[in-house]
Amino acid sequence: MKRIISGKAAALNTEPHLQPHTQTVLPTNENWLNTAQLMSHFNVSDRTLLRWRNARQIPFSKVSGTVFYPLNLLNKMMINKINPDLFK
Repeated sequence: MKRIISGKAAALNTEPHLQPHTQTVLPTNENWLNTAQLMSHFNVSDRTLLRWRNARQIPFSKVSGTVFYPLNLLNKMMINKINPDLFK
């Protein structure tokens, strides 16, 4: 997605770290889990989830300081990372 900007704002947008955040539109019928629920679901620690969030490896949303994760999208992502050779 490119935006056309002129003047001083254009000069600022030449730096990659100053680019505006893009947002992913998620389905409205998505089931959302908080951190404790997702830790239990995937059997990972809160530190692992924090590391994945910081690396932008998983989608999440923060509402009033509470982090929520879209369950169906995360399940699809994890399935895509599974090695197909495990099922032979």
